[in-house]
Amino acid sequence: MSELVSFEKQGSVGVITVNNPPVNALAQGVRQGLIEGLARGIDDPGVSAMVIIGGGRTFIAGADIREFGKPPQPPDLHSVLEKIESSPKPVVAAIHGTALGGGLEVCLACHYRVAVAAGQVGLPEVKLGLLPGAGGTQRLPRLIGAEAALKMIVSGDPVRAPRAKELGIVDEVVGEDLRAGAVAFAEALFETFKKGIEREARGYLAPFKCIEAVQAAVTLPFAEGLKRERQLFQECMASPQSKGQIHAFFAEREATKIPDVPPGTPARKIERAAVIGAGTMGGGIAMNFANAGIPVTVVEMSQEALDRGLAVVKKNYAGTVEKGRLSQADMDKRMGLITGTLDRGAIREADIVIEAVFEEMAVKKDVFAALDKIATSCDSSSSCAGPGPPRRPSPPRPSCPGASGRSGCSRATATASSATACSRPISARPSSSWKRAPRPSRSTRSSMTSASPWVPSPCRTWRGSTWAGASARARRPRAGRTCATHMSATGSASRGASARRREAGGTATSPARGLPGPIPKSRH
Repeated sequence: MSELVSFEKQGSVGVITVNNPPVNALAQGVRQGLIEGLARGIDDPGVSAMVIIGGGRTFIAGADIREFGKPPQPPDLHSVLEKIESSPKPVVAAIHGTALGGGLEVCLACHYRVAVAAGQVGLPEVKLGLLPGAGGTQRLPRLIGAEAALKMIVSGDPVRAPRAKELGIVDEVVGEDLRAGAVAFAEALFETFKKGIEREARGYLAPFKCIEAVQAAVTLPFAEGLKRERQLFQECMASPQSKGQIHAFFAEREATKIPDVPPGTPARKIERAAVIGAGTMGGGIAMNFANAGIPVTVVEMSQEALDRGLAVVKKNYAGTVEKGRLSQADMDKRMGLITGTLDRGAIREADIVIEAVFEEMAVKKDVFAALDKIATSCDSSSSCAGPGPPRRPSPPRPSCPGASGRSGCSRATATASSATACSRPISARPSSSWKRAPRPSRSTRSSMTSASPWVPSPCRTWRGSTWAGASARARRPRAGRTCATHMSATGSASRGASARRREAGGTATSPARGLPGPIPKSRH
């Protein structure tokens, strides 16, 4: 090898050191030594990655200006950079001092870059009346974007390592022991990433197979890397996980296509929500609405339960702030959108009401009976009777595509459409169980009007001022604007209690309208 460049192994990492004092300029001997060092590392099966580092006080500070204007001596810098870039093993540039001009162009050809905090990088050729001539004007914009690259290239001013990391030039700023930090980075490149996703991707096969595939990209020749990728792809495709995830993918999308709710069915605009119950499920649903910027009222039976529920919501947000995934200002804004109350009459102003009380049939009966009374009081006059603010004016009743014999939608159809539309801004998906409930009995179906499509999820609906089961005898919708549905713990529209009673296979009486319905079965 050239006496200006040395190669040694440190564990599984090959360390290529440039020793051309005082500034490690890219003289012909350095260029030749870099190519020879790369060849040694690539040919050694015990080397999994390589590090290029400068000896002395700096990394490569640029080209050898003494060679300017003279006949070029091979290998030229372009050839060196192509060798680095095409290396089947990852190459890490370890930067201290300055990496300027050709020195930064060497770094840009490497697969990764680490630096000490005092290190600087830049392309100062413009100050000599030149421009970067070894790929700097091409690689830097592709790495950090054209605008940031233009500022560096046109000004010629260097940037320090912390700023370079912000821009994306440097992958990691390491401690004062640059060599140890660079070697550790090279050794732990994939293991560190694996550990970073272990909790999030626990139990999943594909994320870890993806890491193996990318690892093959930097450890194998291109043709072999493609072969390894195909092998890993086939392993994933044959796994039961992939089959299950593909099924879930289509099931989630199919769930939004509710039978007998035609495309284009109008959905009410949800500007305010209410949640009955401040437990784990109710608090989580309230957070979903607040996250989407929709004000939500949480209704509870006792002040103690309400305070406890809101405290849990606040604690959940605070935990997210602690992890740096939410600002304190955003937390305060979201908490401000959640209002607690003991007055069930407060739901009058809601556009959607979600029942999230304890899975106890007596409790649910009590809740819906109370809601029926509120709806009845609203029916008696143009403004709601009882405590609470007056009701807002109702918008015009929309027409329902596909509804025969009348201009309005059935309340079940429009409610299903509204609930499905509402699930999108709050990051929830309708449950696929909407399609699994059996059809009502023949006697029940005969009591339904021909213009009222049956919705298999007998969710409670509140249109205008009237509560009703969606599978109950349809009535013409009133001119109100409020709809409600039973939602699941994730905030997605799901079956009501009567759907679960049907699936249990028993027979009982629905508390809503005396309709036949199976015995209740808890999902929790």
